[in-house]
Amino acid sequence: IFFYNVKVRAAHFPFLSLFFFIIFNFRFVPGVRQAAWLTKSKVISGLPPHLLSLAEMPENQLPDQNERVQNTIKHARFWVTTEARGWQNGCPVDFTHLVSVCVSGDDLFQIRGQNGLLQSSMDPLPEVCGKQEVADTSNHVLETFYPVSPTIDLQQVCVYKEMSSTGFTDDSPYPHAHTLYFLESTERQYRLHPEQFKAKMMMFTFGNALARAHKLYGSVLDCPITIQAVGTNGRIFQFLVFQLNTTDLSGDDGIKNQVWLDEDIELYDFAKVRPLIKKKQVKVTDIFIEDSTFSGRLINATLGNQFRNHNT
Repeated sequence: IFFYNVKVRAAHFPFLSLFFFIIFNFRFVPGVRQAAWLTKSKVISGLPPHLLSLAEMPENQLPDQNERVQNTIKHARFWVTTEARGWQNGCPVDFTHLVSVCVSGDDLFQIRGQNGLLQSSMDPLPEVCGKQEVADTSNHVLETFYPVSPTIDLQQVCVYKEMSSTGFTDDSPYPHAHTLYFLESTERQYRLHPEQFKAKMMMFTFGNALARAHKLYGSVLDCPITIQAVGTNGRIFQFLVFQLNTTDLSGDDGIKNQVWLDEDIELYDFAKVRPLIKKKQVKVTDIFIEDSTFSGRLINATLGNQFRNHNT
């Protein structure tokens, strides 16, 4: 009934557009596969080789790196056990808003909501792949869900104005998105499954890149746009690199976007607060009664004194 009423309103009011609405806490049932179809992307397991080589270079590592990581884990994951657990642990997460509109076939999609902490930079990230590798993505076949539509679980809404926004003003000194950080909710009712969490990362990274492409190049993308993303629940990390190669989402053929996903990386295996045990001091008196006869006499003497005191 809801979808029927929306379609009737859109038919009577031409200035309304019917959108598939994707918000920050939406649960993608198929997960990454559905997000790959919606973004027309080729998913590649692991991070690009040149990024891994940069991380292994000695000049990019700190001398006390392991110690600093352990201190960060203690600060973010543990609290004083004698106090009540706070409603928020670790570093607070700031949220920025994103509104991006894309067209896939005859359908309109809007990605909107809190997309995590955004790190921006003065210069854009360089391209991960060259022109030849981008051209080779045209041979990739997108996975379909036939006979089920990939939009079956998306909410439909009416929007008065179609617009794309990156969240940056024209005079911003850091206008380019560098890395998006996603923090999994600590509340059980809002927690996503790992596949849904990774799909959320992919959709919002794609939406940010698409909004930037529309602002810089219009409807035709002249140069690929690259954005990174990091997602975590505090212990397990997801690393994602998205390269937007095309804004033409009307069909399944042609050049595809590229996604590198390094998933389910554990920061540590197990961590637990060691209980503080104080040494107990046992004091032993000098009096030691060994003879039971002497003990009985001592008790009788004590009772006799109490009886005499009571009579007096």
